[in-house]
Amino acid sequence: MDGAEIALICGISAGATALGWSAARLTLGQSLTPSSDAKAASGADNNTAKSIQNSASDRLFAAVIRFPSLPLMRKSKGDVAADQALFEWSQALNDSFKELTVQRMGSDSFECVFKAEAPYGAISKMQLMLDHLTVQARDDHHQAKTKPLAGIVEVERLPAAHSAFDLATDAIELDKTRQINFAGGYDVNAKRKSARVLAEELRSALNADQVTLSYQPKLDVRNQSFNTAEALFRWDGPQSRTQSIGEIIICAEKYGVIQDLTLWTLQRAVSDQLQLLDHGIDLVTFVNLSGALISDSEFTLKAIEIIKGASGKIGIEITETSVIDHASDALCNLDMYAAAGAKIAIDDYGTGLSSLRYLKRIPAQELKIDREFIKDLTRSHRDPMIVRSTIDLAHALGLKVTAEGVDNPTKLALLKVMGCDELQGFHIAKPMSLPALITFLNEQNSHLSALNTDTSLLPKRSEIAAG
Repeated sequence: MDGAEIALICGISAGATALGWSAARLTLGQSLTPSSDAKAASGADNNTAKSIQNSASDRLFAAVIRFPSLPLMRKSKGDVAADQALFEWSQALNDSFKELTVQRMGSDSFECVFKAEAPYGAISKMQLMLDHLTVQARDDHHQAKTKPLAGIVEVERLPAAHSAFDLATDAIELDKTRQINFAGGYDVNAKRKSARVLAEELRSALNADQVTLSYQPKLDVRNQSFNTAEALFRWDGPQSRTQSIGEIIICAEKYGVIQDLTLWTLQRAVSDQLQLLDHGIDLVTFVNLSGALISDSEFTLKAIEIIKGASGKIGIEITETSVIDHASDALCNLDMYAAAGAKIAIDDYGTGLSSLRYLKRIPAQELKIDREFIKDLTRSHRDPMIVRSTIDLAHALGLKVTAEGVDNPTKLALLKVMGCDELQGFHIAKPMSLPALITFLNEQNSHLSALNTDTSLLPKRSEIAAG
């Protein structure tokens, strides 16, 4: 692989760009020495710095360092302070250790590339870096409630098309009780083989109709009714019992099963609507559409044919960032969905790189505020302001707003006061099978009565204690 180009970063956030960090592409054999400005003395021990120097024959490693305390800092001090802390910690590594390149990867992590003679040496060097970062974090921001975590992978042993970041991150997730994990410490090929087996079993389960849908109703605040529900894919196969639905979806996207899965979901949702109509229930059913499929015109035509054949109304939920990668094709396809009568909801709003440019261009009727902003709604000063401003913005754009993750009556009452249009969460209704959904909707008056009991907007003592 000499001379082969290795992409050290999958993507870069707007925050990283604003701080002047750029995505680097290195060629094996190129110097990894950072700029002279980045190597300005910081008072760190010179012996520590010298221990990171490498010879030309050393092997190349990529590591991801994650700071578990940063999400708390973002909540308490704001994004600007957290971004600045992440930037300062990356500079601390550049200043203290030679032959090192550091780049931001996300809201709580950055990637380091360096050389070492062998994996054991790479892990030892990473331990030195983590020790230095732990002290630096405590001294600068007093926020290091947990030590940084790191995962390492040897870049030279990976095919150029694979992301070192993905494997190093997998190494962190493999065992969070350890401080450093090396991707070479477990069988990467076996991991990939296991994922492929899972994907093939999923394909077989879809073909044999051995998967199901659950439905989670959403409360229409103004009309006091349940007019819409989200269809949620469920699979109880032997392999799937050790995987979350999110992990199964990621696997389906990676190994080309996501198209089959989504078409099955659409067809089953359309079929289930016939049963709902037989019981006198007219319900809008929303199906999640993977970002991998939004710009796929061939898939779009197949999906639209299914939607056009529905006896009831079908909606699709997309994430706000899924449109950006191939904006022209994605927006064109979304216009086709809208022309076919599909309602479009923007899901997980606020978790990605929110862009008003795309928000006003997407032919959506609904915006769903991610549960991340709802979970601390009664314990945070910032989240209520973010939620209220999002509701006002969406209404100004002609969108109705759904809040996800409504799990107690206080949040329900507060969101009603804020003007939220629809509510979804375990306090409203848990995901349920189709027969259970029919029973629930036929008895919805009793459920509405239970939800409409008077509730104080003040948080309970238990919530204050938990915070």
